[in-house]
Amino acid sequence: MVGYAKNEFYNASKAALISFFETWRVELGSDIGITIVTPGLVKSEMSDSANLSKAQATWILAKTTEVCAKAIVASACRGDMYLTEPSWKVMFWMKIMRPEVLEWCLHSTFVKRCQTSKDS
Repeated sequence: MVGYAKNEFYNASKAALISFFETWRVELGSDIGITIVTPGLVKSEMSDSANLSKAQATWILAKTTEVCAKAIVASACRGDMYLTEPSWKVMFWMKIMRPEVLEWCLHSTFVKRCQTSKDS
């Protein structure tokens, strides 16, 4: 999970749900399988090209709902604990190895660029 600017309440609620289901996984043991899905960017009204171009983030690749749904079902059937689909492995490793670089990149992309485009 990566914290994006301007999504504070969404990010907080997502973190709370992950913790909630991790706790359930511990309490229930292997009786019930729980796969925690943290979706990447899925093609929808929120990710249409107009909204991405406002944030100057048209470089972000999104997958269709059908592709993501198939990946989620396959992951749950395998009994995976976690799934991020579409997967941004580069961001995951950057968050683990160099979180300050990731934060700088996200701030530059989603905050500074948006402020600059508003000022123009």
